[in-house]
Amino acid sequence: MQLFRAYRADSADESFVVWNRNELGRSRPDEVWYACRELAGAEEPLLKVNMKLLSLFLALVSSVAAAANNSGKTVVDLLAESPQYKMFSTALHTAGLKEEFSGEGPFTIFAPTDEALAKLPAGEWDSLLKPENKAKLVSCVTHHIVPSKVVTDSLKTGPITTLNGRDVTLSRADDGKIKVGNAVCVGGAVVASNGIIHGIDTLIEP
Repeated sequence: MQLFRAYRADSADESFVVWNRNELGRSRPDEVWYACRELAGAEEPLLKVNMKLLSLFLALVSSVAAAANNSGKTVVDLLAESPQYKMFSTALHTAGLKEEFSGEGPFTIFAPTDEALAKLPAGEWDSLLKPENKAKLVSCVTHHIVPSKVVTDSLKTGPITTLNGRDVTLSRADDGKIKVGNAVCVGGAVVASNGIIHGIDTLIEP
């Protein structure tokens, strides 16, 4: 017979023990209970796991689940859905690039967050969206996109050519953060059906 058991996580230790007890649903400030299924009958701790390794595992599971949820959605779709990329998504549409980047790809978009674009001098971004400045807008948007999939975990540093024909340099800062030219990647990557989106903290200078 199988019964549900529980992981007891003790905040005083970086490890936790799977105890032979049925305590599902209980939670206190000093401990967290995680459900698991084990054979009934054991009176001793069944398993000891390092919490840091568990955190990495859960992060991986979360990433896989997020990728599954984004299945079929393009980089254009996910930019439009994300609350932090509204301004860049608007720019991509205004530049007439929606159809191009809804294609097969792969594309990597280094997308300035709304917070990043809000740091620009007053009126600069709005001016770029005007019809008479469309050529500049296209150049700006495509300077943030490369025709390949850039995965930061296996990053190859050095220059990479953007879709406007200019190079930007990918590098890793002393603190481990990824830099794209003068910008720094922020938040986690968003995986789409035709590429990947990396948020950045400022507009990439040409």
